[in-house]
Amino acid sequence: MTADDSKAGARILPSRVPIDPDIEGADVVGDAREAFADREKPVFVLLSDSDPVTRSARGDPLSVFPTADEQPETWIQGGGHFLQEDRGEAVADWIVDFVDRTEATDSRTGRAAVPTYKASRAEYPNMHSAERVTLARLPSGVEVTTTVHTYGGDGPTVYLQAAQHGREVNGTEVLRRVHDRLVDADLAGRVVAVPVANPLTFDRVSYTTPEELDSAHSNMNRVWPGDPAGTLHERMAAGLWAYAVDADAAVDLHTGSPDMHTHVVFMDGDEDARALAEAFDTDLLLAEPAGDDASAEWNRRNFAGKFRVAATRESVPTITPELAHNKQIVEPAVEAGVSGVLNVLRHLGVLPDEPASGGDRTVARNHLGRVDAADAGLFRPHPGRRLGERVTAGTPLGTLYDPGTYEVLQEATADDDGILYALTREGTVVGGDKLANVAIPK
Repeated sequence: MTADDSKAGARILPSRVPIDPDIEGADVVGDAREAFADREKPVFVLLSDSDPVTRSARGDPLSVFPTADEQPETWIQGGGHFLQEDRGEAVADWIVDFVDRTEATDSRTGRAAVPTYKASRAEYPNMHSAERVTLARLPSGVEVTTTVHTYGGDGPTVYLQAAQHGREVNGTEVLRRVHDRLVDADLAGRVVAVPVANPLTFDRVSYTTPEELDSAHSNMNRVWPGDPAGTLHERMAAGLWAYAVDADAAVDLHTGSPDMHTHVVFMDGDEDARALAEAFDTDLLLAEPAGDDASAEWNRRNFAGKFRVAATRESVPTITPELAHNKQIVEPAVEAGVSGVLNVLRHLGVLPDEPASGGDRTVARNHLGRVDAADAGLFRPHPGRRLGERVTAGTPLGTLYDPGTYEVLQEATADDDGILYALTREGTVVGGDKLANVAIPK
């Protein structure tokens, strides 16, 4: 017998599956579907993320059972076609959780059909699920989907998200490494994590979505809490807002450019958000005024639509860590993010132990101390400047000159005393571009 002969049965099997009405057994399958269509008892469908046979047909089993859509669409990671063998423990955990939240009844008596074991989620503190969620649809009918991870159960809920701007990949890597810690941890609460909040910009390695897809709101971080009947980004935001608004705290991970010093932003005046920022433990915290207390630029740029602002106004204390660096996975940025997220979870009691503290912190006002280009030209940052250093008013920051005539157009200097937390390395600038930011301590 040859190797090909031994695979003959496996190769013929797909053609024997009665998906066509002319195939033998199709009538039996049809009768079964009709019987299941009248079934009123709860049905929970578990799906495998790695099954090449059923992955693309997830809607079929969900449509067969009328009550299946009452349960969460649950994908178990790392399972193949034989899910119960590949991921038996995960399947068992989800069955127990299904029993925990469901009590089957006898339709004739209205009483419990079988004795129901009511398991506490505290018995399964590190239970994990990964759910594929549709956020919107493109003109072609293609669904824009992302993955929502849920860990643990009873206790405070913390919402984490990354990659609202697709080139900010270090936040996604942070959540991957945090995942490795959470699946084996004893959690006294619930963590909901979205590693790719904006799949459209992630696929394009871009900050914004093309105008052709959302001409009104190319930046997703200006539309929160979103609108399920609105533009593409508004619909996407609304889909994630359903998870965020029920949280007790939220962390919106961003990663800026190599020209930025790692810091955390929170809404000025919100003490719970400030406590989260302090727990995240960077040496620079930026308090951002909002609404009537904000600058004209804040309102002109529609910063009220930022996730942090919308969530804090809904009594969900929220911080935005800016980890620095984009388009590349940079170890110091990722390590700072992992440490910070775990510190926040410890601060809220979701993880045991106290948050680690790295030392002194400076709290400064956001959107002050900005130095802009006075004209267009080439900008050479001062070679003696480093991010995070303290500067005084008049400290040289760099030189802007005409690339054709070599004429010096501007000697950029700090306007205030503070901490230099951003200094552009982009050589070509136009008038009004940001050259530097100096955080002015409160």
